[in-house]
Amino acid sequence: MIGREPFDLILCGKQAVDSDTHQVGPAVAEHLGLPAVTFVTSLELSGDGATAGREAEGVSEKISVKLPALLSCQKGLNEPRYPSLPGIMQAARKPKQVLTLGDLGIDPQPKVKRRALQAPPVRAAGRILSGEIPAQAQELVHLLKSEAKAI
Repeated sequence: MIGREPFDLILCGKQAVDSDTHQVGPAVAEHLGLPAVTFVTSLELSGDGATAGREAEGVSEKISVKLPALLSCQKGLNEPRYPSLPGIMQAARKPKQVLTLGDLGIDPQPKVKRRALQAPPVRAAGRILSGEIPAQAQELVHLLKSEAKAI
């Protein structure tokens, strides 16, 4: 429903459990033209801006952005609240709006077509060099130059 209703802040998880690529948050931000801050561990909101704390390669950073913005959050950003039984019962009675892809302006046709799917070519068996270490090193260099064309 992003884009149908006004918003100030979009919070995403840091990564997905499928391939661990950390692409969804930044991709959504790019698509919507929003600033994005990744790996957020602390957050302060003030007026029309936010200050996000993050840990990057052992260094703590504070990054300020104007809202609306998208933040991808790390574990530990907040302490989750658990719903009460009356809250669960009230939520069950609230009306639910079902939207189709067309309602959201999304064309359900695939944007990517697979032209082929095949196994990679079989690799040749490796070679084991024998003899003294200096002779093996010379043979390896010769093979890398002449056969593999690697050097």
